[in-house]
Amino acid sequence: MTETIHYPLVSVVVPIYMVEQYLDQCIESIVDQEYKNLEIILVDDGSTDSCPSRCDRWAHKDQRISVIHQDNRGLSAARNAGLRRANGEFILFVDSDDWIDQRLVSGCIDAARQYHAGVVGYKYQIVGRRVRPEKQSEHNAFEAIQSFEGDQALKAILDLRVDDFAWAYMVRRRIVDENHIQFPMGRSMEDVATTYRIFAGAGHMVRLPNVYYFYRRRSGSILDTQSVDMVGDYVTAESEIVHFSMEYPQPIRESALRRLVKTMWWCNRTTVQKRCGKPERTGEILTQINVLLDDFQERIDHIHNLSRKEYIQYHLMRTPRVRRFTRQLLALLTAVHLIKTN
Repeated sequence: MTETIHYPLVSVVVPIYMVEQYLDQCIESIVDQEYKNLEIILVDDGSTDSCPSRCDRWAHKDQRISVIHQDNRGLSAARNAGLRRANGEFILFVDSDDWIDQRLVSGCIDAARQYHAGVVGYKYQIVGRRVRPEKQSEHNAFEAIQSFEGDQALKAILDLRVDDFAWAYMVRRRIVDENHIQFPMGRSMEDVATTYRIFAGAGHMVRLPNVYYFYRRRSGSILDTQSVDMVGDYVTAESEIVHFSMEYPQPIRESALRRLVKTMWWCNRTTVQKRCGKPERTGEILTQINVLLDDFQERIDHIHNLSRKEYIQYHLMRTPRVRRFTRQLLALLTAVHLIKTN
């Protein structure tokens, strides 16, 4: 008796905003997938260029494509709209200025079937301006299939061994539903605020050593335009992550606390560098960082496996003299800004 192979529906959600020069390449790479049982959802988030008409033309050419036109409300709103429309057993996000290898979906479906995985990840390649090979992510530093059981997937993201881009994974829809996954409205760094919860509910995750995704680094993109507000959203997301992780066993808690030290060091430094004429907001974020470190001081002090670098970073942030210097520097920068604007 011949076994019937199940080909589950895969919903591909593409949030779109003002990317007319890249959009056709993105959609074509999805339409040309070797795996054909796709539902392709294009979410036009209020674009004023030719993106809306391009979406409609693609929908006329391929019956698997549907289009949502909505007022501009941001990336989270666009992804959430696509999730509400999606009917697939699996969800895949693709950003509209990127493109994917034609084997991405088939490779992920095969892996999900073979390993009974709730989440399947893969390598990505950064393309675009001024990208050096040594700047490629640690996320891609593996050469064989990786398998994560139970809490191992969550620990991997807390240890910063894998990235939290929503487009770097294909996910079973039940994980999204069971964990009530929604991207936070009105915030950047929405992937950071979401992916760890997907990993926590994955049950079993595998990562494939194949470059299936091509991430375009371009001027004006969200990650290319670091701002004080973006750093503030990052601090908020990291606060949510560490609080969430405290409900888990000790190895997960320690990984979350070590991540907190690393990310708050980056946020502290970047906040001052990227103040961008917003001294009050800068002060709010620095205060938020200090309060967060104060809240977890006792737990961090009891971690025995902080690296030398993490130990130095943490105690520099905790030292009153350094905090006082940061406040004085911020006051000076504020005065300079006022002089320039008056």
